[in-house]
Amino acid sequence: MRIHVTSVFVDDQDKALAFYTEKLGFVKKTEVPLGDYRWLTVVSPQAPDGTELLLEPDAHPAAKQYMNALLATASRPRPSPWTTSAPSTSGCAPSASASPRSRRRRARSPRRSWTTPAAI
Repeated sequence: MRIHVTSVFVDDQDKALAFYTEKLGFVKKTEVPLGDYRWLTVVSPQAPDGTELLLEPDAHPAAKQYMNALLATASRPRPSPWTTSAPSTSGCAPSASASPRSRRRRARSPRRSWTTPAAI
């Protein structure tokens, strides 16, 4: 299975093209006029036949509603996963109430190895 094209909603195709090409280093692959807008795609210069990002105008009412919902959700304050109200000891040093035997057992337990998607 391979993804050939994926959409990125943009409010201005020219500004988006400039950003993706000048700032991020993508290259323009396709530009086809379609009325007021264009079928405009960019690709990585290292993979010109790889996945294309379609710089899709967000002018459609459904796209606007979708983008507004995403922005509303993103602006809600959420607790940071890096800070807590009380210090956590999970995964850290053994607690003072742990027996010496359980501390040794934990110290000798094998570490998990995580498989990255590229290795699958």
